[in-house]
Amino acid sequence: LVVPATVAGRAANTLIWSGWEPMVFGLFLVLGRVWCTVCPLSVVGRLSNRLQALERPPPRWLEASWVWIATLGFLLIVWSERVFHMTTNPAASAILLLALLLLPAVFAMIYKREVWCRHLCPLGTLGAALTPPSPIHLEANASVCASTCTTHDCFKGSETVPGCTVFHHPLDGSEAHMCKLCMDCLKSCPHESARVYLQAPLVGVWRLGTNSGALAPFLLAVFLLSPVLLAVQGTGWIVGAVPITVATVLAVLCGGLMGSLLPTLLHGGEEEDSPVPARVAFALMILGWGPLMAYQFGNIHALSAFHLGSEPRSLLATVASSGQLTLLPLAQLTIVALAATLAGITLWRIRVRAHRDGDSIAWGGWSLLLFGCTLYLAVVVFLILSG
Repeated sequence: LVVPATVAGRAANTLIWSGWEPMVFGLFLVLGRVWCTVCPLSVVGRLSNRLQALERPPPRWLEASWVWIATLGFLLIVWSERVFHMTTNPAASAILLLALLLLPAVFAMIYKREVWCRHLCPLGTLGAALTPPSPIHLEANASVCASTCTTHDCFKGSETVPGCTVFHHPLDGSEAHMCKLCMDCLKSCPHESARVYLQAPLVGVWRLGTNSGALAPFLLAVFLLSPVLLAVQGTGWIVGAVPITVATVLAVLCGGLMGSLLPTLLHGGEEEDSPVPARVAFALMILGWGPLMAYQFGNIHALSAFHLGSEPRSLLATVASSGQLTLLPLAQLTIVALAATLAGITLWRIRVRAHRDGDSIAWGGWSLLLFGCTLYLAVVVFLILSG
C-alpha cells in the first residue's frame, strides 16, 4: 500500500497471489484447517481481545445464518480480486488485506472467543469445506466423555487452558469442520480423551452425518463458481464488473437452489434425515476443488512463462497449433484430473455406504448426478484448453 509501484510492492503482491493463496487452497485438502492455527487474522483477533473484550455471546441470527454470510464473503473476495485486478494491483490487494485484518479485530473486541473464525471467515469456511477429506482428524473418546468427564474443560476451559476458541467439542469429531487444530483441547483434557488421528484420505466424507448439510450452500456455490473463475481468467468471455457480478450472484443463487433440490433428487423426498445429500455436497466440493486450484494456478506466472517445444507431427504439436505449449494448461488439467478421481472415489463409496446402511438412493437421481458431473468436467476441460 505504501510503495505499490516499486519492485518491493510488486514482489509482495506476487507472493500473495502466486504463492500464498494457491498453497493455502491446496493445503486445506491435504491437512485440513492447519493453516487456521497460524493465520495472522486469528492472531490479530487474539491481540485485540487483550486490549478490549466485551465478551458477548454470538447473536442467534449469526449462528443461524453464518453459512450464507461466509458464502457471500468468499464470493466477495474472488469478485474483488477480478474486478479490481488485484493480481497486478498491489494497492488494491493491500486494502483487501487491511479489511480482512480489521474485521476479526472488531469481532474479537465485541464477542467472546473467536466468533470471526467460527462463523464468518471466508477462508476458514473453505477450510471447513475441505476438512473431511483430509487425513488429519481430531476426536474424543465418546465413552470417556460420557462416563468419566464432568467438567468438559476442552470446551469450557480450565484455569490454565482456555476453552475451544471456535465453540467446538472434540466429542463431535466426526463432523469437526470448525476445528482449527490448535490442540488446546489435548492440553486441557484431564482424561486424555481428545487425540489426533490419521485416517485414510476421503474416509471422513462418507462418514458424515446429517448436521454437515448446513455447509451445503457454501459447498455448492464454490462448486459452481470455480468454472466461472476459469472463464473470467482465461477465455475472456466474462469481462467487466457487471458480467462478473452477475455470474457471481448466479453462483450463489444456484448453489442455494441446488442444495435444496439435492435431497429430492437423491431420495425423491422420502429420506428426510438421510446424510447422503450432505455427503454428496462434500464430494461435489472435492470435484470443484479441481477448477478452483486450476484458477489459482493461473495466477502463478511461472507456469505461463515456461514452454514445452515439440517436433513437427508430434503429439504435442497436435495439441498446440504453434508447436509450443506452456506448463499452465498441463498443470491445470492434471489437478482437475486428480480432483475428478478423488470425487469419483468418494461418490462411489458414498453409494456403497448408503446401500450398507439401508439408505435408498433413487437410480434416476444418481444417474442425473453423474451426468451433471461429467458435463461439469467437460466444461472445465474446454475452458482450460480454450484459455
